[in-house]
Amino acid sequence: MGKYRKVEVAIWNDKNFREFSDSGKLVFLFLITHPHMTSLGAMRASQNGLADELGWQPKAFSKAFEEALSKGMVKYDERACFVWLPKFLKHNGPESPNVVKSWGKALDMLPECVLYYELLQHVKRYTESLSEGYRKALPKDFSKAMPNQEQEQEQEQDKNLFVETSDEVRLAEFLFKHIKKNNPKAKEPNYQTWAKEFDLIIRLDGKSLDEIKEMIRWTQKDEFWKGNILSPGKLRKQWDQLAVKSRIGLPGQQPEIPDAPKLYDFSDMDSDE
Repeated sequence: MGKYRKVEVAIWNDKNFREFSDSGKLVFLFLITHPHMTSLGAMRASQNGLADELGWQPKAFSKAFEEALSKGMVKYDERACFVWLPKFLKHNGPESPNVVKSWGKALDMLPECVLYYELLQHVKRYTESLSEGYRKALPKDFSKAMPNQEQEQEQEQDKNLFVETSDEVRLAEFLFKHIKKNNPKAKEPNYQTWAKEFDLIIRLDGKSLDEIKEMIRWTQKDEFWKGNILSPGKLRKQWDQLAVKSRIGLPGQQPEIPDAPKLYDFSDMDSDE
């Protein structure tokens, strides 16, 4: 953990970074320059802990953190409290073979998880592009591989985060049903991928199931938006604009909601109404 970090001025020309909100930019720069960030670009930290350091509410921090997470500029294992910036070494490479030797100590500060082993392989590939002196200085720890059984179990869990009866998967199916009505040749999506997006809409954006279903119905009836909202990611990105046009979820507006709560009711999935 050095006293200085390199942050290229070209970061302000980066398309992904420019698309961040002001809060998203601050959080990303906070991670790069964090006192606990190791020379590998990874550290042990939790979202709640980082939020406390900034004096932010956890929900506000999580929303800003998600901006970099969704673009792959940050990787995070919540259970292991593992935060990693995959492009860190590209901009903060070792200045000597001695720095590479010190990476073994940096590893000792990181919790083992799937991302930990992904980091090992990433650093190993990165070092192979350097001169011989740097390659020879790489500690043997970076040749470790994750036990196959554990890796397979972890990967299987990551692939199927949402069960078929979860609200997130049902919303994914609900959206695709409506898309397919407009375009019978539409290709069936990866429902787990879509479920992750709906999880963000519910958990981070605070949208209710009724709001989401109402918005899906509206977009798939609108002549313009039915050709543009073809994934939950697009739905989330355009939500504020859609809310203004549709008036769904705005103060004082009363979208059509059943008299009794139906949080798990998708029986009207095949209905256009």
